[in-house]
Amino acid sequence: DNKLLTGLNLPRIYKLEGLPSYVSWDIVSDILLEKSRLTTKAGIRDYAIVLLLAVYAIRCGEVVNLKLQDINWREETIYIRRSKNCKPQVFPLLPEVGNALLRYIKEVRFNDVREERIFLQKDAPHRPITNSAVYHMVSKALSTRNVEVKHRGAHCIRHSCATMLINTGHSLKEIADLLGHVQLDTT
Repeated sequence: DNKLLTGLNLPRIYKLEGLPSYVSWDIVSDILLEKSRLTTKAGIRDYAIVLLLAVYAIRCGEVVNLKLQDINWREETIYIRRSKNCKPQVFPLLPEVGNALLRYIKEVRFNDVREERIFLQKDAPHRPITNSAVYHMVSKALSTRNVEVKHRGAHCIRHSCATMLINTGHSLKEIADLLGHVQLDTT
């Protein structure tokens, strides 16, 4: 019994290993600036996606599952269905985000399809984008910047937003509320 345990080489667990991966806010801003300048169909869509990830610190799945009826243009709000059993949240629809979404919906999105979800593949058969597509888009944007980060997906943008907020003096409670965390320990 104990002989087996003494013979196993267990991996070392470092003190700060559980901290989330993030990049500096300058890198996130640089990605947003680059995406905002793109005029391709994919570029216009990707800019709206990265903007949602950065501004509202939402998860990849929450972007993928965002529906047309989640945007209330008259009241200028956005309804986010949290993916981890949290309560849905309503945020103000910031003008820059609203304009990016509107541009994507008007100029790029294939609106003849009966799909409620906002973000669709740019080519036929115009199905909703996947978590994997969002991951790869963010990962590629981070890779071109030679950033050393453990995880390169959309969650990195979420963690970068939270880190920027904590570094600019926001309380853990405010950040937890934005992230949709019920427990402060999670934040």
